[in-house]
Amino acid sequence: MKDLFIFNNGRLKRKDNTIQFIDSDENKKIIPIEQVENIHLLGELDLNTQFLNLLTGHGIILHVYNYYGYYSGSYVPRTKQVSGFIDVRQAAHVLDKKKRMYIAQQFLNGGIHHMKKNLRQHKEQTHLYLDTIDAEWSKIDETNSIPELMGIEGNIRQIYYQSFNEIIKNKDFQALR
Repeated sequence: MKDLFIFNNGRLKRKDNTIQFIDSDENKKIIPIEQVENIHLLGELDLNTQFLNLLTGHGIILHVYNYYGYYSGSYVPRTKQVSGFIDVRQAAHVLDKKKRMYIAQQFLNGGIHHMKKNLRQHKEQTHLYLDTIDAEWSKIDETNSIPELMGIEGNIRQIYYQSFNEIIKNKDFQALR
């Protein structure tokens, strides 16, 4: 699955249950629909509802950009859209302090997991940093506010970035302290 970027002007249409692109010189190109996840339109293109129904059937999202390359909008098939009920339920988590904290903690846990994974690749140089990060990480479950959680995240990121000095020692680069 890949993203398809179309910069040329022309027409997109459904042809034998796949995508056909016809450029402004009437040259035709078949694009296997099974290989496409998203389509990005950056040129002037014509398409019809038959083509949109094909995208819907395959769950392909269509993104449109204007002449200057700025994002204009997207066509998202209904099978890819989250129902309004779920949107409301997700938004309600912001109002519940415990649920909001839980979500924030999980985001931070994911980030820390990946930072530690990077540092473990250089464990000989970074083991002390890993231990310090673990000590800070253990405080996450005890936090009672978003600012407190953000402070822990800041401390961990500072430790993580300082460890780069050990990783790239004896090179032409030194991170600022």
